[in-house]
Amino acid sequence: MSQRCPRCKRRLPRRKCPALGYQICAVCCGTKRLVEINCPSDCGYLASSKAHPPAVVQRQQERDIIFA
Repeated sequence: MSQRCPRCKRRLPRRKCPALGYQICAVCCGTKRLVEINCPSDCGYLASSKAHPPAVVQRQQERDIIFA
């Protein structure tokens, strides 16, 4: 598998993007989701991202609970 992600041309594409119709890398999926890529509401990666906030957001929420 020597092909690279068509969006960034750097990493291996491993996620099938329903909006684009081809595979992209996880980094492009995560950073371009709903910004450059118009994700459909039934995208599994979009649903997963809503269920699991980024680690930095989660740590801030935990700190807010401690200081509240």
